[in-house]
Amino acid sequence: MRRYAAGSGPLRVSFRNLVGPLPAHDLTHSLHPYPARLVRHLPRFLLSCDQLGLPGTAVLDPFCGSGTVLVESMVRGRPAWGVDANPFARLLSQVKTTPLERSSLQKSAERAIAHAKRSRTISPPDVVNLGTWFTKPSISVLSRFRAGVDQEDDENLRNALRIAMSLAADRLSLRDRRIPVPVRRPDADDVASSDTPARSWHYLEESISFVAERIHQLNGIAGKADVHVLGTDARDLQALSPNGAVSSPTLVITSPPYGAAQKYVRSSSLSIGWLGLAARTELSALERESIGREHMSSSDLRSVPTVASRRVQREIDRIASSSTVRAAIYANYFSDMDLALQAIYNTLEPGGHLALVAARNYVAGSVLQTPDLLKVLALKNGFDLVLEVFDRIQGRLLMTKRASTSGPPIDSEHVLLLRRG
Repeated sequence: MRRYAAGSGPLRVSFRNLVGPLPAHDLTHSLHPYPARLVRHLPRFLLSCDQLGLPGTAVLDPFCGSGTVLVESMVRGRPAWGVDANPFARLLSQVKTTPLERSSLQKSAERAIAHAKRSRTISPPDVVNLGTWFTKPSISVLSRFRAGVDQEDDENLRNALRIAMSLAADRLSLRDRRIPVPVRRPDADDVASSDTPARSWHYLEESISFVAERIHQLNGIAGKADVHVLGTDARDLQALSPNGAVSSPTLVITSPPYGAAQKYVRSSSLSIGWLGLAARTELSALERESIGREHMSSSDLRSVPTVASRRVQREIDRIASSSTVRAAIYANYFSDMDLALQAIYNTLEPGGHLALVAARNYVAGSVLQTPDLLKVLALKNGFDLVLEVFDRIQGRLLMTKRASTSGPPIDSEHVLLLRRG
């Protein structure tokens, strides 16, 4: 912070070097695939800084995704709250921060498998394009196991088994697992023609063991803090806790969606279907409710908001000269982020900090400096900027439109450290 105050611009850092190497299977991180996960080193570093709050003080992530910030907060003795529009993200975050004994989860799984193997044919859940992504043997095994899991009375055990089932479904699907959104794998027909129920049972049992082992690790951590995943809308945080369930956080760490670049709902659509979190017909509504959505309906295009910042609106107008649709997408994005920043400011304890992670976008043929525009909105809402650093992106699972196929590669992310006065 002293270096930044004495300098003339953002500082280049490497959170990986600052923190050091971390195990690949650390805690419950990487328990289940999820697009563009926040690098673990960043929250681990920030949560180690006494200037940003001591153990026992609260942390909030209003775009919690797969729960990276929540896991790191919990194991550092800081109670945490998470919010996300994606129902699968909320479930995954809750499971990743709920300690369970390995033996208890394995016994519950054995009961569910026994129930499944006694069952006859069971109707599958409402999964989008089910026959495109799954073979008949895998549909049969997963559907019967799902019915067995539903017999578990303990909600925490049931949720952990649901994540294990989703992990198995991900491995059994005919999608290309190198690409976050569902795309058929090149050898899908060959895999489908040779598939057997034994293969499905194998992946299911392997996934259960993996999930049980990773969750069990949480039991060995001293001083764990509670984590709560509350609801859906970062634009109205007060509505999520009308009775004061959320104490004012001293620190918010979050990586908001990138405008029009991250198809979180689509990438989770198979898991959402298998877990019964939303029907096929509800997926479009889920996407419309998300900040950073890419698709615009005709009615959306007729009611494009004006962003409450001249600087940001000038950028929207510039985009509109090349593409009215892209301009509408980003007008909605920045208007939504303006509301989210207002909500974060009002929720933060006075003197508390917001660490906001953002990267530039390539839009309508040119670079959009998204971190600068979010900084403008944050300052408009009363925040003070105390530090800006940028870190090179390494190995993040990125959506296609953030990669070099749509312009120059996005090779770094900025972290804006803002303080509420």
